[in-house]
Amino acid sequence: MPRPFTLHPAVTSIGYVPVKRDWVRCTFQTVNFSFILRGGGEYRRNGKSWPVTAPCVLTQSPDVPVEYGFTAPWTDWEELYVIYEGRHAAWFEAAGLDFRDRPLWHIHDVAPVLARLRDLQLLLGETPLTAATAARIDQACVALVLESLLGVSAPPQDAREQRLRDIQTYANTHFLEAVDFPALARRHGFSFSTFRRLWQRSVGLPPEHYLTRLRLREACRLLVETRISVAGIARHLRYRDPLYFSRQFHQNVGMTATAYRTHHQMPRHP
Repeated sequence: MPRPFTLHPAVTSIGYVPVKRDWVRCTFQTVNFSFILRGGGEYRRNGKSWPVTAPCVLTQSPDVPVEYGFTAPWTDWEELYVIYEGRHAAWFEAAGLDFRDRPLWHIHDVAPVLARLRDLQLLLGETPLTAATAARIDQACVALVLESLLGVSAPPQDAREQRLRDIQTYANTHFLEAVDFPALARRHGFSFSTFRRLWQRSVGLPPEHYLTRLRLREACRLLVETRISVAGIARHLRYRDPLYFSRQFHQNVGMTATAYRTHHQMPRHP
């Protein structure tokens, strides 16, 4: 599909695999970004090996043999991949992303990445797919890669830290639901008191406050990027009482939701 502008490299393909259990052994002729959202395993390239622990990003570049897939203790992983023509490797390298030095990176701040994924999901749902929408998809995919790079962290040091990250990943993905942290802690082999202590040390916020932070961050995004009413945003975020949402927003953000929208939202031209 032709693009009206070429500010970003054109995406060739986007795919989502909720449960991936096969190993990939391939020499690609394309530039690929594989966003591992859950699970883990191993990534091999040029005789070297790296552990894969979600959330992270794997890269594949033209003419470089790679192997990757899940390994114990994981039984699968969840992946979203974005594919570009091989010629676009030069664009990413000129932007500062050298695939020779960055085969894999781990994501520290997952919430902005999830927000960009939701933006991409909305764009992919538009029908009919127009050239303008395709250009916006190109932009959204570059923003997705950028957000993942802005939140880089080291891999977990031990199995307990990985279990804690798995709980955090679940919270990042399900923050619009009623997350049962005691049940999650038990499922991952923690007593609730141990979980709260480790979580507080790692995240810096109690788990309930962390969920509130994610919801309010989403509220800020919706206030700036949409025309949904404040009450509609409260309903979207699963607040039963819009007044309670407004009080919580003001308490945490420092201004009312309406004032935040007025201050931050860019004017729209007809």
